[in-house]
Amino acid sequence: MDKALIDRPTGPAVVVQNSSAVSDQTQILVFPSPGQGHMSPMIQFSKRLASKGVRVTLVITTTSSNSIQTHANSFKVEVISDGSEQGNKKSETIEEYLERFRRVTTHTLANLIITKIKTSTCTPGASESEFKLFVYDSSMPWLSDIAQQHGIAFAPFFTVLCSNCNLPSIPSRSVHD
Repeated sequence: MDKALIDRPTGPAVVVQNSSAVSDQTQILVFPSPGQGHMSPMIQFSKRLASKGVRVTLVITTTSSNSIQTHANSFKVEVISDGSEQGNKKSETIEEYLERFRRVTTHTLANLIITKIKTSTCTPGASESEFKLFVYDSSMPWLSDIAQQHGIAFAPFFTVLCSNCNLPSIPSRSVHD
């Protein structure tokens, strides 16, 4: 996996309408997929939101933390387990890896949210949850369930081109010699 640099120049523009309405208390949780090509767009998105006054917490997995530099100045970075530290993974099939990844990240992300809720409710004047929005990579749709369970609004982030989403609708054609 290429090393993604969090302090790279910003990518495509993200327009935040009426940025004066964005409160410095608005906290967004962002969770990119650890796959190649997914991290950098969401890191750039996080940097753009932070530049508009939004407090962003980027969640990365232990595997991702080994492959990127996390010296972010504009947003907070939280590392959660993806189960990679559990035993020998060389004999693991892709199906076993994906099941373990889903199971462990679901558990550790929920624990992170619960910890933040407990911390924020101990703070005088804090709302029920520190996070107002959870933005997750669209390749991990099960993460929306965690946000729903904790009463946090959620939105998928698509790191692929729109044309890629249309590929299944293109009929397959046989080639005749």
